[in-house]
Amino acid sequence: MKVTTVGTGTPLPDSHRSCACTMVEVNGRRLLFDVGRGTLSSLARMDIPITAIDRVFITHHHYDHIGELAELIISSWMEGRTTPVSVFGPPETGAIVETILGKVYDKDIEFRVAEGGCGDFITPEVTDVSAGKVYDDGEIRVYAEQVRHGDDLPFLDAFRQRWTCLGYRVEAEGKVVSISGDTIECPGVLRLAAGSDLHVQCCWMPTSRALDAFSKHVIRNALASSDTVGKIATQAGVKRLILTHFRRMDPGFLPIIETEVRADFSGELHLAQDLEEFWV
Repeated sequence: MKVTTVGTGTPLPDSHRSCACTMVEVNGRRLLFDVGRGTLSSLARMDIPITAIDRVFITHHHYDHIGELAELIISSWMEGRTTPVSVFGPPETGAIVETILGKVYDKDIEFRVAEGGCGDFITPEVTDVSAGKVYDDGEIRVYAEQVRHGDDLPFLDAFRQRWTCLGYRVEAEGKVVSISGDTIECPGVLRLAAGSDLHVQCCWMPTSRALDAFSKHVIRNALASSDTVGKIATQAGVKRLILTHFRRMDPGFLPIIETEVRADFSGELHLAQDLEEFWV
């Protein structure tokens, strides 16, 4: 397997990092985990045609994780895709895709069909998933676990019932790659990362630099940072830890993150940049 950190940033525009996207390749087949802003341009820089994306797995519905999902669906059709894009994600992923294509970009799609050159629009196949095995073709197996990303924030009950965040575990070729999604330390991320050969883990910032109330609040409730990601990896028995999803920050903070993570994790550690490749 090959893992590429296509986008390693967070919502705010960053001159060095695109939004969330991780690609896993198995025997030439490509799986995308999230499709945040900048994903399609990054794929183009790698000379990967968007028609070659086999499956898309969404971790949750924040815009920095799904911002270019509709663009991937429409643009790959315009590029000559002949089969539907397969999309998996938390409950309401199907409704989101249906709304974007049917209410936001419906005129765009109808225009391009009438213009000619693309053929009839190819509607994506979207599957809402929760914890458990979500994909198995005999060669690649993908499992989802529910993780905790803001679960303790003061949501109304109606919102809380609709808020599901997932991490994923990919098993293929006798190896395991796990992708945390956005999460704090929780049982779900420990399960999906258990014994992983390579674990891609969100790490928002160096905890020692979280001096304001908002940063402390985010670290406690929404996004693991340097004081917990090493603990997650050690408890789960991770062999290689790849950190991603960094907030926009002074690059000088990265060595601080590494030092703080090293207090809890002695295995192979890497702070990812966009478009880095890791073989498993």
